[in-house]
Amino acid sequence: MRKSITALTSSSSRSSKPAIYGVVAAAEVERLRPLSASGPNANNDAGSLELAAAEMAHAAAELVALEKDILRSSENGADASLLAAKETSR
Repeated sequence: MRKSITALTSSSSRSSKPAIYGVVAAAEVERLRPLSASGPNANNDAGSLELAAAEMAHAAAELVALEKDILRSSENGADASLLAAKETSR
């Protein structure tokens, strides 16, 4: 049984990591956004750069999640209109 399970899981192209990718980036954007909009460092270039980097990381995480969803849907034989809608979102 162990050999069968190992064989099945080793041939999978899907990630075994939990579906929490991007949660940290989203939390970082939420933490930084209020700090950059107000306070004594409102015109701080480093703070703006840090916020921009967090926003890009969050956008990249969302894109990766959408790509995985598109791949999973196409592997499962999803309807062409559903795939087209997901492609538009991407």
